[in-house]
Amino acid sequence: MAAPGVCRRSAGGPSRDLAAVAAAVSDRLMDEVCLVGPLSRCREQLAAFREAGVTYPILAPQAVQKEQPDAAARRFLTSFRSH
Repeated sequence: MAAPGVCRRSAGGPSRDLAAVAAAVSDRLMDEVCLVGPLSRCREQLAAFREAGVTYPILAPQAVQKEQPDAAARRFLTSFRSH
């Protein structure tokens, strides 16, 4: 069972409504399991994950606003190259 405030429960079964699914994920959950925010914050969170014992984080760059996926991947690789 999830800790209070981590997930918002919905009535019923799985949903195909992506907006409803996104709304069910709390900011707290996103903050605890994802690298979200400015680059400096993401680097700090990645370091915290490593200190907690994460040896192989799964990193998946996401396009921002109208950014193309290949541009997002290049931005991501450049940003985390030395980390």
